[in-house]
Amino acid sequence: MTSTRDDRVHPGHARKMVAKLSEMGHNVLLYENIEGGHGGAADDKQSGIHECLGVDVPVEGVEVRR
Repeated sequence: MTSTRDDRVHPGHARKMVAKLSEMGHNVLLYENIEGGHGGAADDKQSGIHECLGVDVPVEGVEVRR
């Protein structure tokens, strides 16, 4: 997750990382918000969406103990 308007870390870094991981055969998703800044969100609604995206994507190889 990144923001197009991040004034501290250019979103090009995230784009390059996604491209490299894809080249290596990894299944990679990138969400780039066009609003917001370094935090990735411009308002509370976007913050909520941002948080949900981070926990909604399953991670392969994670062992769940019950």
